Amino acid sequence: MNTPAKIDTKGAEPQGVLTNEEMLRFLSFVDQIDIEADIGLQLSSSNACYRMSMFLLRQHLEAKLVTVTALAAASGVPYATAMRRIDEMLERGLAIRRPKGKGRKTFSYHPSAQLIDAWYAYARRVKRLIGRTFGFAYGENLDY
Repeated sequence: MNTPAKIDTKGAEPQGVLTNEEMLRFLSFVDQIDIEADIGLQLSSSNACYRMSMFLLRQHLEAKLVTVTALAAASGVPYATAMRRIDEMLERGLAIRRPKGKGRKTFSYHPSAQLIDAWYAYARRVKRLIGRTFGFAYGENLDY
């Protein structure tokens, strides 16, 4: 029988019952909700760190490397603003920059264990909230 693989979080806390596939579906769901809010309410302003953290986690789950250019493009803000937000994410320990290649002059970007844990905790809370709101049961423990 094929069992879904769990991600290697490299020091992150256990992720509970969410598989890679479930987390990817959750990220797509959150992204679609955000798009619908942007279109329907026309109130949302782009949250660069939010968008970049979602992009980093999705690429991590799909085992794809992230360049600074791709990360900046995912932010939805101008390049210079994205670069400042990337620096903030690095300083706050939400993202990790690793050298790649022979010359070590280029880098790849990855979500930190802290960011991975935060997204999985968020996914579990949203899953419980949806369950309570729409009458689905997701276990006895409803604490965050």
